[in-house]
Amino acid sequence: MTRPPAGETFTDQVRRTVVAVYSRGRHRGSGFFCQPGLVVTCAHVVWQCPDDVELAWNGERLPGRVLVRDPPDRGNGEVYAFPDLSFIRMLDDVDHPYAAFPETPETVERLTIAARTRSLVSAEPAAESAAVEVVGLIGDYMKVKGDEITPGMSGAPAFDPRRGRVHGVVKASRDERAPRGGVLIAAAHVQRALVQHRQALRLPSVPDRAVLRPGSDDLRSLLRAVSRAADRMPYGIVDGVAPAMSGIYVRLYARDKRDARRHTVPPEEMVTAHRHVVLSGVAGSGKTTLLNQIAGTIAESWIMGDPAQDSPFGGVVALRLPARALTGDRPLSVALSAALNADLGEFLDRAIEPALFDQEPMPGVDWLLLVDGLDEVFNIDRRHRLLSMLSHRLGEYGQRFRFLIASRPLPSDEVAMLRSRIAEHADTRLGEYEIAPFNRAALREFGRRWFAVRSPADAATKTGRFLDEVTGGPLAPLIRTPLLATIAAVVFETYPDSALPVDRTGLYRRFLDYLLYIKGRQLDVRADFLEQLSRHGRTGVLVAESLVEEVERCLEVLGVQRVVGQETPTVQAAIRWLRRRLGDIRGIPDLERYVRMLLSSTGVLHLANDDFEFRHQSIAEYLAAGHLAANGFSPGRYVQDLRAGGLTSLAAFTLARWVHAGHDAFPVLRHLHRPGLTRRYPDLHLLVAIMRDGVRLGPRSEPGLARMVVNALRHRLVLDDDDADAFATVLHALRARTDCDDLVLELATDRRISALKRIASAVALMHDGRPDHREAAIDAVREVATTRSYPLEDRLPAMWALVVGDLGADRRWALEALLDAAIRLSPAAAGARALVLLIELGEGEALSVALLARAVDGITTVADRSTALDTLAVVLDELKWAGRPAGARYTRRHSHLPPIRLHPWDSGDDLAYRMLVNVDIGLVERLPAALALTWPMAPASVERLLEVLMLDPGFGWAARAHMAVDVIDLGLARPGRDALRTLATDTYLSAQARVAVVLLLGARHGEPDSQLLLSQWSEDLAGDPRLRLNAVMATARWDPPAAPARAEAYVNDPAAPFTWRLQIAAAADRHSAGDGRRMLSELRRGAGGAWHRRLAVATVAWIVRLERRFGGGDRRARGA
Repeated sequence: MTRPPAGETFTDQVRRTVVAVYSRGRHRGSGFFCQPGLVVTCAHVVWQCPDDVELAWNGERLPGRVLVRDPPDRGNGEVYAFPDLSFIRMLDDVDHPYAAFPETPETVERLTIAARTRSLVSAEPAAESAAVEVVGLIGDYMKVKGDEITPGMSGAPAFDPRRGRVHGVVKASRDERAPRGGVLIAAAHVQRALVQHRQALRLPSVPDRAVLRPGSDDLRSLLRAVSRAADRMPYGIVDGVAPAMSGIYVRLYARDKRDARRHTVPPEEMVTAHRHVVLSGVAGSGKTTLLNQIAGTIAESWIMGDPAQDSPFGGVVALRLPARALTGDRPLSVALSAALNADLGEFLDRAIEPALFDQEPMPGVDWLLLVDGLDEVFNIDRRHRLLSMLSHRLGEYGQRFRFLIASRPLPSDEVAMLRSRIAEHADTRLGEYEIAPFNRAALREFGRRWFAVRSPADAATKTGRFLDEVTGGPLAPLIRTPLLATIAAVVFETYPDSALPVDRTGLYRRFLDYLLYIKGRQLDVRADFLEQLSRHGRTGVLVAESLVEEVERCLEVLGVQRVVGQETPTVQAAIRWLRRRLGDIRGIPDLERYVRMLLSSTGVLHLANDDFEFRHQSIAEYLAAGHLAANGFSPGRYVQDLRAGGLTSLAAFTLARWVHAGHDAFPVLRHLHRPGLTRRYPDLHLLVAIMRDGVRLGPRSEPGLARMVVNALRHRLVLDDDDADAFATVLHALRARTDCDDLVLELATDRRISALKRIASAVALMHDGRPDHREAAIDAVREVATTRSYPLEDRLPAMWALVVGDLGADRRWALEALLDAAIRLSPAAAGARALVLLIELGEGEALSVALLARAVDGITTVADRSTALDTLAVVLDELKWAGRPAGARYTRRHSHLPPIRLHPWDSGDDLAYRMLVNVDIGLVERLPAALALTWPMAPASVERLLEVLMLDPGFGWAARAHMAVDVIDLGLARPGRDALRTLATDTYLSAQARVAVVLLLGARHGEPDSQLLLSQWSEDLAGDPRLRLNAVMATARWDPPAAPARAEAYVNDPAAPFTWRLQIAAAADRHSAGDGRRMLSELRRGAGGAWHRRLAVATVAWIVRLERRFGGGDRRARGA
């Protein structure tokens, strides 16, 4: 830990984790939170106490349950036996901090103890501290000296006040008569105990709570209002049937910004994985709609109150409110009630009072505040105060509010400010996510839903035409947000005979035309407006005509006031605009009411108290851009501003509206084409962003821009994957806006440029280029993939392209080449890259099987086989764990579920995974684990590899049997039995080994398997005589009814060696005297004149009789 949370010290941080432990009303000692929901103390503190205890923390007595006492009993020594640790699970869901342990072993000389012990002035335990010095070890404990360690300190943390890390747990004073110093349990033992007892700590400690019902009338009214409001169309932008959001909503997903794998997760997982969340999204990405859906879904689950259907968002009541509502000096509960009454008033039975938020909505349930539009708080002072307030709230523990803050991407310093009061080791308390792009599948689903509601009679036809325009033309790279998809659908409906515009500004232009001049309600309002104002003479007529005919100019002024001036648009600003145009207009009474009526009817603005708010920030930006483009736009200054602040939505609109006014964008774009000192073209990303936004190009400018960008790509350095991705993004944007495929093909076939550039250029043409371009591009990729003069790292992307292109034989070859690079890991960087590519391609199963095959391959060296297993562990981890946060789930329901995540595997795979990743054990132990973990993906392949492993002479038969048994123990009973059968039938093994395997098979999985093989071997006169001998000997144990007959058949077989027949007869005599005596007699008679054979038979018979007489026979029989 490098810093404490803002506003406190490390000592304050650790002290907040300390609890007092009570049992039967008596104070027993101290403890501290070591994980979310888990307290560690000394076992002697809760020795002879019932499992259910109380924990005093933050002024409350909270129920807990002792899950582990290590060891369970005190032992016979003077003090409780080592390690003297106990873990207590919280039974109530409480938002609390927890302590951090050292990540690596450290030697610390001075520690501070923070405890809660009984004091002389209070019956309740009070916070107490002690400073101690580490002086050495006493057995397994740390010895300390210094301040007095008093009764009640046992179980308290001893921490480094400079870093905030806990290094020990207080066990006892050194000497009760002179209690200076004492002994500590080292933190390493606590961490070891967490691992050792993870199964016990993972078990639920209490049953699920019953689903609660909202109790008060006010709360029920609020939930009904939230549910209804979530179903309304957010912008009021359509005539006719206004689709309910439940009918057109397409599920949105989020991505963890700190997850390098960029996996998408549903909103439920995002909310339950953290206490608080910051969610960012570009303009129109659906932040408000998503927040409304979260609030509505949660409200509906509470209203339904079905105990069998627990809310997927956990125990919260969610409320959406604009971030602006939290500015000012009002208490939070007052700001909440005011914002909700303003937003939900039409759905509420009665006004919401601030007192509703002074407590939890229901026992054990939090308020989840969905703060929308932090980026729309423009005033710097107000924004800073709001960020400061939120940072305090995010860092506080034990409060009833959780926060999900939605905004356009925030500057890094503002995110750091939000995190400033959260301890580094608890950084998962605040999740950082972004809304995943609106992909083609989501766009298709939106189109289907929209037209099914709006035009059910010909929905299929309109949906097809709409999707053709937005997914196959220049708009394809642009329609990546729900707002643009909605605007495109409205424009498509309004102008059915015209193609959609090819740029974002064009879409907004037609959309505003529809709202201001075509929409039916607007026409009715205008007529009424003209009629009413005409009663006030010529001045009234002029005012009416100015507002009606030039309403867009007025809205542009209000847009500038909102976006540039960072002020709330007001009616007074619109009247000032009128006065500048018309002069004195004082003769019209109620002018404010008339202006408010007209402007609010446009659908662009809505009323917020006595002022206006734009329906969406991007609409304000479009309108403000019109004013800025028409008043003093300078290309040079515009480029300077771009380089300083990046391409904001306002900047993109401003350039596009300047171009729409008849200017050429090429001079501006040419300013952004500069290579820089390192040939990285630092402004190229700005140029691409402008192209992606769809800026118009003149017929003479388009070829020049295409040639200019392609030349930049030809000379720009491409050093890594990020550069290659940026290269591909530029190509995609350029091809969407210009006819440049011939130039792109030149790049793909140019052997003078890097392989990464060639591949990116060829891939762009392989997907949607002309047939001749596509074939040439495939040839270029194939050349790079197969040319060994290129480094393997450069050839891998070409192989990936061939696999993605699904090119038959090329695909098969490329996939095999990628697998070979991945399993060989030579060079290491290329192998690691191949692993990533194969997983991205969905070939994790093939990769796992290939790695397992290399680990099983007996020709491969032991080191390479171990490396293959190490790599397999990484791959399986990647496939199994989808990047979910490692922090505790903060759902208030299911609070008993433990937060401890020691590795990503489910409890059933726990042992196998630990075996696989343990590099301190050998192949004999790790291979069964690898087989067991890979089997669910490819059972047939794993069983074949298991058979190969059983026939590998590089392992002794005992090692192979051991591996088969481990496979059985890890849950693969049938494959393990088949493996033992395979091993038992291996003719290269000795007879004793084969029979031993059969006996092991019978011992592990019943007699039928072993009896069958023993029967076959015992009766096989033409087989291995030693195998027959051992099988007959083993029959006496595993198939007693059949033993006499098989033994007699063997004894009477003249082809069998005499000594083996005598051995069988002796064994039969030990088991059954009658049968054995008869067999020995037959052997003696069959010996004929061979006196030495008759002597041998007589001697054996005499030995067996002595054994039986003196008690050795049973023992020998059992041994046989």
